[in-house]
Amino acid sequence: MDLFLPLLVVSVVTLFASVKIVKQEERGIIMRLGKYKSLGQPGLNIVLPYIETMIKVDVREKVINVDPQKVITKDNVSVTVDAVIYYKVVDPVKSQFEVEDFDTAATTLAQTNLRNIVGDKTLDETLTARDVITQILGQFLMKQPMVGVLRLLE
Repeated sequence: MDLFLPLLVVSVVTLFASVKIVKQEERGIIMRLGKYKSLGQPGLNIVLPYIETMIKVDVREKVINVDPQKVITKDNVSVTVDAVIYYKVVDPVKSQFEVEDFDTAATTLAQTNLRNIVGDKTLDETLTARDVITQILGQFLMKQPMVGVLRLLE
């Protein structure tokens, strides 16, 4: 009888530890002893307590404001450009395991490529071809192995 109450408490705690709730805007990455096992969908997910853990990844569309930066155009004129990145995580597993910080990686990738694209154009082309620059940048970001960038707007 002395063991009944502690066993009941441990059983209840274990039961609650095995139930994980994933919200509609999230996906759960279930890991067994530190290794990827499966992807938890929205709703109620059961994991093996003390053996499996769940990392939740937000898959909603996010906005990153790229800080203004000075760029030298093809005709040696210094201009300041900035951008706004709208992205959505398409593959939660890749976003968690292949990139350390997805937000920083997306921002840095956009900044670098924006500098390259604007640097290849003259000042007049830069000022009149914003849509073209956005389209070229969006196409380049979609080709990157870092899956998840859906679109880019300036």
